[in-house]
Amino acid sequence: MTSHSRPKISALKENEKTPDILDIFSEIEKTYGVPDTPPLYTSLANSPTVLKGTWNLSLEVMEKGLLPTAIKQVIFLAVSSARKCQYCEQVYTALCKIDGISGDQIIAAAQSLEDITPKRTQAIVSFAVKTSLDIHNLTDEDYEKLKKHGLNEKEILEIIATTGLATYFNILADGMQVDVDDTIREVLKS
Repeated sequence: MTSHSRPKISALKENEKTPDILDIFSEIEKTYGVPDTPPLYTSLANSPTVLKGTWNLSLEVMEKGLLPTAIKQVIFLAVSSARKCQYCEQVYTALCKIDGISGDQIIAAAQSLEDITPKRTQAIVSFAVKTSLDIHNLTDEDYEKLKKHGLNEKEILEIIATTGLATYFNILADGMQVDVDDTIREVLKS
């Protein structure tokens, strides 16, 4: 785990938190089931516009739609691992654990996509990783493989959107050089 001596974008100071920011923090804590707002969001709060836009996008893409949130979290983990974003990989490993995803599935998503089960989930996650790393080389066969597993265009679009969101979060976390908080560290230890 890489630890940064100091984030490049610090957490918003207590005396700078407006009621609107506090409302978003409360919603984040409730949605994730955590006692404190994660460091990425407390740093994003330096720009209320970025915080609000990022949170709303995350909420819409991750918590709504046809695909289960658990599959979206596995996508997030696999994409973050492939893109080497340690912050997001650790956060989504913890969220997968909290949601009851097996240790074998978590390891597969982070290290060995061919070991993901069932095959439908493996196809989804493999497509997402290819989308995040090599989007210009997606083929008709890549889309057909998803359709053979019963995925429709709406679900494929959700895979692409989740992949885009994961990539966006990877860039934010790596650019701000934030570290995970104690809540995530505790879940990872368990």
